[in-house]
Amino acid sequence: MLPCSLVVVAVIISCNLSVAVNDTRYSESSCLQRLVNYRECCSMPRLLPEQVIETCRARPLPTAIPGVPDPLPENCIAECALNETGILFNGQFRVEQAVKALSTQVPNDTLTWQHVIEVASKKCYMITVADTFYLRDVAKNLISPQCIPSSFRFLQCTFSIVYRDCPDIYWNYQNDRCGQFVVALNNCYYLFRHIWDI
Repeated sequence: MLPCSLVVVAVIISCNLSVAVNDTRYSESSCLQRLVNYRECCSMPRLLPEQVIETCRARPLPTAIPGVPDPLPENCIAECALNETGILFNGQFRVEQAVKALSTQVPNDTLTWQHVIEVASKKCYMITVADTFYLRDVAKNLISPQCIPSSFRFLQCTFSIVYRDCPDIYWNYQNDRCGQFVVALNNCYYLFRHIWDI
């Protein structure tokens, strides 16, 4: 768990992802100065196997449909990753499979991480998948009907909450920059630009 003084700031990540993603109070150069490698602060396990990410990044984007916006690469990579791990099956999101798939990288003896991942997965399902907000944007021709954004938003949300709830034993209290890192998460795109390292 993050230090108490940092939890309040980090809670914003789970409460309103749009704020965490879109807030630009810090410049790019300021963010680079403030942020460290996130694994220096919390030694969390990967949520997705590297092979899945490599496979999905190498996959070509779907052919564009005339008259509609092009699919976004990050949405397509995320949708592919969820399909590859069985989280998405025939277009249906399976919550229990999400918990199982995202926990596969966790060593068997670390029940704390498994619990954190389970809580985050279920919460993020309700926030980003159960609410089919994107259908309104598809209907208005604002986004592509291919590679819908809920897959990417689910991964963003899950990673953010898992990181926020990093158990004490895995948090690096000796690194003074880690406190600044949590504050910067609310003002920089860092984690979301590097989401494929999760």
